[in-house]
Amino acid sequence: MMQATHNPQDAGWIQSRLACLPFQHHAAIQREYANLYQTAGQHDGEKRRNANLYLMDLADHAPQNVFTLSDEEIRRKADRLALECRKLFRLARDPAQAVTTGMGFYEAAGFDPQSMAIYDAPGIIGRLSDAEFWKRKLTRRQDRQQEAFAIHLGVVRRGRGLYVSESLFMTMQARIQSSIRALSALEAINEDTGETVDMLQVLKSGVSNPEVRRVELMVRMRGFEDAATKAGHVGMFYTLTCPSKFHRYTAGSDTNPKYTGATPREAQAYLTALWARMRSKFKRDSLTAYGFRVAEPHHDACPHWHMLLFVDPAQREAVTAIIQHYALLEDGDERGAEKYRFKAVEIDASKGSATGYIAKYVSKNINGYAVDEDFEGGVDSADSSQRVRAWASLWGIRQFQQIGGAPVGVWRELRRVRDTLPDGLLEAARQAADTGDWCAYLELQGGVLALRKDQPLKVYTVERINEDTGEIISNQYGEIVAKTDGVELLAGIQQIKTRLHVWRIQAKAGATAPENAFNAAVEYVEGFNILTPSPSSSSSSSAPWSPVNNCTQTDEREVWG
Repeated sequence: MMQATHNPQDAGWIQSRLACLPFQHHAAIQREYANLYQTAGQHDGEKRRNANLYLMDLADHAPQNVFTLSDEEIRRKADRLALECRKLFRLARDPAQAVTTGMGFYEAAGFDPQSMAIYDAPGIIGRLSDAEFWKRKLTRRQDRQQEAFAIHLGVVRRGRGLYVSESLFMTMQARIQSSIRALSALEAINEDTGETVDMLQVLKSGVSNPEVRRVELMVRMRGFEDAATKAGHVGMFYTLTCPSKFHRYTAGSDTNPKYTGATPREAQAYLTALWARMRSKFKRDSLTAYGFRVAEPHHDACPHWHMLLFVDPAQREAVTAIIQHYALLEDGDERGAEKYRFKAVEIDASKGSATGYIAKYVSKNINGYAVDEDFEGGVDSADSSQRVRAWASLWGIRQFQQIGGAPVGVWRELRRVRDTLPDGLLEAARQAADTGDWCAYLELQGGVLALRKDQPLKVYTVERINEDTGEIISNQYGEIVAKTDGVELLAGIQQIKTRLHVWRIQAKAGATAPENAFNAAVEYVEGFNILTPSPSSSSSSSAPWSPVNNCTQTDEREVWG
């Protein structure tokens, strides 16, 4: 005989509660409700009460505004919000009042106005008038709200949805496939030579390609290790883990009673602030450390950090003590804190290289190269790495960060130069980049401890000019956006131009580019000077196009005379 899954008198109430929760999680919620109704108590009344409290708690954690909208509903809402802003701007006396009104509207819609502080008045007005801007904001917020709910529900963990929920992972995979299909319909045409390049080939050759990204990271890490060996420095491997209150589940997949509802993004912010305090202490005590940091998720999506740092042997104990102190500063007396919250391993060069020690963490979080199993989830690393990348993309978490040393941007620009330069620092740096010698590049930039302001080689930018009209090219928000043009030595004493051509993106002959094609081209492709789409690419692409779609803009001259 089948056991009852709920009290018949509660059926209507249960359905009303489920209606405000994401449809994709209804089956999991109903299973857990039934389990509690059958087991969570000493008698039927207590079991019924506990099951209903569970459902009430879930509903309380579900935001009521933008939570279960379809893509089409989000698009319509974005159109409506942009239209409302344009109406408000027409009523404003001047740009200053428009910005004040717009920021109030933006905050009322549930967004942080501080995120717009980096833009000037035309930039703020243009963005709030743009439906595509609102669509991106609404989609990102809904994705994060739904995933935060999935974490609270318990479907993000080992054995269920490793690192991300199954529903969100499938959604993000579908978006990636949509972007790839969009790119497959496009090609870039060189304005000077007429050469055409398939946009998918451009994607595969850049750092958006996981394998290219992995190889570049390993080259840089090896270069740091070689530089450290020359300097007589030693390698230390540190692991930092968040306090218990950031974890939905324990390492063994048991529910954590201390969990406070923090999201992975909030946990990452905690670790970032912690590292900032550590670096400040290093500076006060005249200590130095350089290397790389890797952020990766526990099975329940809470991030933790691995850091490969190179330090002077005389400073090793002091650096380690500072990191340990700050790692345990918050809730350091909780059970298991000393064992799990901080780990320090001295790299023994006689047993293997520091780069080899961190290589598995890099591979595991990019494409699973040469790593058979992801022990955190007990699955194949090639599969789990896709989920890690989805996790990082969803929560806006920077997976890899270089600590100290010279900027990779200059290195990448130098690798674009194929012709030999006159003898000197620029040519030596070009050769180092061309041969993948990061250690030599660091030395030419003043060494691993050189401050950025003291490094001789920097990327320089220029304003984009319309060669037909001579006008400065702005983006669709009216902002002048400078583009990278090359590398300069000592603030302009010598310059080498690395961006030699301008490209236009167009639909391939006989192909119809999807609506999102040009957005996809910019989101996934780096290193091309893309000026405008070709007039032949679509009926609406004859207008100038900068790194996002064209959109309806508010003309300040029309509004304020």
